[in-house]
Amino acid sequence: MIRPVAEGPSAERGASALPLPQGEPELLRRAAGRIGSIGSAADGTATVRGALAPLLTEVWTGAAAGQAVTEARALGERSRRVVAALPSAERVLTRYAAVLDETRRLTRALQSRWDVAQDDQDRDRRRLEMVQATTGTDQSSALQEVAERHRAVQARLAQRHTSERESLRNAARDARSALYALSEATLPAGGRPSAESVQAALTGDLGFAAGAERARAARRAGLDAAVPWRRITASGQAGDAEIDALAALLGTVAADPLAAQAFLEEVGIGQVQETLAGVSRPGSAGSLDTTRSLAVALGTVFVSATAPRATGSDPRTARQLASRAALLQDEAVRSVTAVVTTGEGQHDSGYWLLAQLVVGARGAGVTTRLPTGFARRLVGAAAAAEVTRSRDPRFVGRHGSTRVPDGDRQFASLFEDGDRTGDALHVLLQEATRSVGDADDVARLLATPVPGPLRNGRGEPAVLAEYLVRRWVTHTVSSPQAPTDLELATNADLGHLMAALGSGPQVAALRSRVMIEVGRTNELAQREWATILQYESNSAGIESSAVEWLQQMPESVGVTLHGRSLEQPPAEGVAGGYAVPVGDDVQPLLADRELTRLVGAFAVGHDLAPGPDEPAAAYQQLMAGEVTRLTEQVQAGLDPDDTLLRLGFYHGSGSAALLSRAERQDELNERMWHNLADLKNLADPKERLEAAVTLATEGTNRSALDDFTISVVRSREAILQAEANEARFAALLGTVTTLLRGAPSCTPEDASRLYPLARGAALAPPTVPAAELRQVRDREVAAALRAMLPEVAQEHVEKVHEAFTDRVEEDKRRRQERDRTGPEPGVGHRGRAHVGRPG
Repeated sequence: MIRPVAEGPSAERGASALPLPQGEPELLRRAAGRIGSIGSAADGTATVRGALAPLLTEVWTGAAAGQAVTEARALGERSRRVVAALPSAERVLTRYAAVLDETRRLTRALQSRWDVAQDDQDRDRRRLEMVQATTGTDQSSALQEVAERHRAVQARLAQRHTSERESLRNAARDARSALYALSEATLPAGGRPSAESVQAALTGDLGFAAGAERARAARRAGLDAAVPWRRITASGQAGDAEIDALAALLGTVAADPLAAQAFLEEVGIGQVQETLAGVSRPGSAGSLDTTRSLAVALGTVFVSATAPRATGSDPRTARQLASRAALLQDEAVRSVTAVVTTGEGQHDSGYWLLAQLVVGARGAGVTTRLPTGFARRLVGAAAAAEVTRSRDPRFVGRHGSTRVPDGDRQFASLFEDGDRTGDALHVLLQEATRSVGDADDVARLLATPVPGPLRNGRGEPAVLAEYLVRRWVTHTVSSPQAPTDLELATNADLGHLMAALGSGPQVAALRSRVMIEVGRTNELAQREWATILQYESNSAGIESSAVEWLQQMPESVGVTLHGRSLEQPPAEGVAGGYAVPVGDDVQPLLADRELTRLVGAFAVGHDLAPGPDEPAAAYQQLMAGEVTRLTEQVQAGLDPDDTLLRLGFYHGSGSAALLSRAERQDELNERMWHNLADLKNLADPKERLEAAVTLATEGTNRSALDDFTISVVRSREAILQAEANEARFAALLGTVTTLLRGAPSCTPEDASRLYPLARGAALAPPTVPAAELRQVRDREVAAALRAMLPEVAQEHVEKVHEAFTDRVEEDKRRRQERDRTGPEPGVGHRGRAHVGRPG
């Protein structure tokens, strides 16, 4: 009987039965080569050679230098131990790579022999099976013999494979032991070898070295962040997803000042401004919320880079932070004057974009203060740029940016409350205020020069305090249709800063500069009704402070009015005659014209209703203070002459300002009547052509009757104001006379005691008496009447003129009666009701 053919052994191939050992010899050789290269490079460094410490002692002294030298020596010793072990590590890895390479080669050979033996067995088995199938003879024993012979071959190959793997394991164990032994020269016992552990062992307790490594890592992170930033911003189509990605990327950068600095150095502040302007432009793909998130992230990076906190940093890293921050600060100040233009014709000034970054950072809770000097430079540059932009035709009606503000706001902003967050100078000024340390810092801030063509009342380059007083003028130049009740946020900033000043020459000079500018801008404002209201809205607060300053400088006013020196040298540090020493004090010093303007600013209000103006509250406060001082002097038996001189001068200056206002009202009223008369004559269709020709050739088509009528009906504000001024001086004279009668050295008959009062009034700008003004007006009416009726007899002209005069006198009598009995019900007092503004 024929037996079944026995099954052959498993047909497992050599690659599976005899697996290759893991590992790449080539990678090991490369690692060994890198170790060798690192060792060679390290051998050439000053630290390993021990030359760093001597070099430091040659170029550096002080406590920090001593610490650096000590650390350099320690780092050199540790580094030499590590570097000395590197050649051995290179050799160990090279030897193991050779053993691994040879073992893998032998294993492949064994795999090949395994496969050949397997093929031989399969061939013999198929041959015997065919013989058994064709002849019917039993081939079981032959097949069994073939299988046993094959198993023997496999056993020998497997044994050889096991032997080679064991040899490789022994080589790996030896290499590992050798490398661990080398690691113990650097790492503490039991430490796990890694790049971090080696770094910690070398520099963990060395502040300078650890700081240098941390700085390198942080700067690498900042530079790496610039790559995706450029990729995203280069597309020009950043939507919400891209902006969110940028904000998240910047969040990691802002956490470390070194990384933030590296990022800004690589990208550039100008590119940051352009990106913010681009993604926030109207019609961009990003929403307002994501745009704000980007502004917040960029602002945080900006503050972190330009105002780095060096807490915990070694001296070397701290110096690097400060040095790089200074360079970025310079770049930021230069960027203030830039204008970023997008494709839609939108223009954003550099100082506005910087302010948006700062607003974003503060909104995110960043509390780090900008360095005092940096913030001061930003404010000065922003003020100069604002003046320049006010003359830029691209920014007509806009401030800092041509974006349309929300609602009735004057300033555009990416954030809420545009008149504050969009007022770039206010934002930067608040940053400067936050950074000041003491009153001297405040004085330096207010004395910051404003570069450019802007000049003060004395023709000198303006400083920040002066510009803040007149900033509303710059605003109206750019926006002629600005609302009359506009109140700039920087007005309160100026008031707070001036109140925070201490004393000394610089403070006195700043007060002098501010008072000069108050008088100057008030005089400018009187030209138009709108500018009068804008002056009132923006200068009431600082005007109130100026009254107090003027009351505190009587000796300085005396210097101005007497035209003499106090026979003391100029105050130290005060240039240009803005202050004068008075004993141990220093007071502001104004020229006579400047003092006149200032008192005039106090006197005039914002009421242009018909009739004479009463002096405004600031002037009344000034005069009341002087009367109080006079009372105290008389009661104490002191010489009151200087106080009387000031009282007379203040009255004369205030009266001159009020009269000048009244004269301008008369001029405007006359001009109005002239225009109405010209238009009246153009209204008649029959006479229109002739009237138009007359108007074009002669400048007017008014008739003699028109001129006479106008001379009769036009306003008489100057006459009424002159009368009110004279009545007020008479009241002042009465008050002073009453006070002097109580003086021990004065009798009622001693009229010479009133001479300083009259002299002070004479030092003020001269004014025309009311009687003379009435005579001039009478002659004007008479001349107009003669021109109208040349054929009428002189007595008729005189009768008409007499009737007109009687009317004027009747009006005067009724006004005096009303003044004695008080105002009619519902009629209030004209002029400013208060100096400052509530709230």
